Amino acid sequence: MNIKLNARHLLACTMALAFILAGSVASAGPIIGSKHDFATGTGQGKALGTETETCKVCHTPHTSSTYTSGNTLPLWNRTLSSQSFTTYSSGLTLSQGTLVCLSCHDGATALGDFGGATTSATTAMTGTANIGLDLGTSHPVGKVCVGTGEYKGTGTSLSDSGQTIADVLSSSKVACSTCHNVHGKTGVSKFLRGSNTNSALCASCHDK
Repeated sequence: MNIKLNARHLLACTMALAFILAGSVASAGPIIGSKHDFATGTGQGKALGTETETCKVCHTPHTSSTYTSGNTLPLWNRTLSSQSFTTYSSGLTLSQGTLVCLSCHDGATALGDFGGATTSATTAMTGTANIGLDLGTSHPVGKVCVGTGEYKGTGTSLSDSGQTIADVLSSSKVACSTCHNVHGKTGVSKFLRGSNTNSALCASCHDK
């Protein structure tokens, strides 16, 4: 009787563990092994060399950074870029949602500048991933989106996610995350929020 009971318990525990592990892998999403995976990925983050945790370079479970009141950065662990940027037009200010991306992609802040730790990995981003300090030739990050003229209303639904344009703005401003999903999306390249086949992603906001 005990043998049968123990066998049943063992089977139940095994199935539960398999379910938990399957859920963990599923929830991890396509960031694992991507260029944003500093532990096992293929991007320039591998310059950190000895990093073994995928999430720690950007997030921490304790003592996260806070930069302003009302901070919405999820347990952020990196130093925000403090560089001076040339924006798309004068007078634009960048939201935290943009500065977190530029903390790697500004080509000036060290990839190893996270967690308050001193690191020998002082290499900054290079190549096409280096957006640089001149944002004047990129999308108008920092611009308040009001949904008029050639732009769709901010309440417009985005077909690929069920969100609205307002949901992907940062403090009502265009940000890197308006078009990109830092954790990636299965089957979509360049960390875009959705497929841009036939300019579908562009047409989500632009009324053409």
